Amino acid sequence: MLAGRGRGIVGMARNASERLERASLFVAGAFLVVNVALILLSVVTRYVLRSSLMWTEELARYCLIYAVMIGAGAALKKGDHMAIEFVERRLPAPVAQVAAWVKRAVLILVFALMIYRGWLLASKAWGTRTLGLGIPRAVPLMSVPIGMALLLVQYVLIQIAPPEGKER
Repeated sequence: MLAGRGRGIVGMARNASERLERASLFVAGAFLVVNVALILLSVVTRYVLRSSLMWTEELARYCLIYAVMIGAGAALKKGDHMAIEFVERRLPAPVAQVAAWVKRAVLILVFALMIYRGWLLASKAWGTRTLGLGIPRAVPLMSVPIGMALLLVQYVLIQIAPPEGKER
């Protein structure tokens, strides 16, 4: 049905990838804005009011961690992650294709492993609390499986439908 309109699975994947990128950038940006506001609040309370709010530094740190982990998928889509490609470019075409498939498999495996291990670590931390906020330690630790899941989904979508002008 959709293939008849020129969209098909590639069009749907490209659309989903773009929506995920926009949502990730929005959420990561919101965390970054909160992070900056908390740092400013901390500076004002410490140096102007001569009192310090213990929880602001901790919450700012967690907001920064979430901003990075959630924004990583958008960076992947834009091609902003560091990559060493000079070796891959110098390989003969058949070997380069095999290397590309191995790279894809390794990345998917690493993302899946980080989701699993991050989830295990976070699930064991629900019983302990952070010092400043008193929230379960699992809340900041969940940034790893959440961020890696977003990276995995974005990576798979990019493999299905590479961004315009870019090849797999």
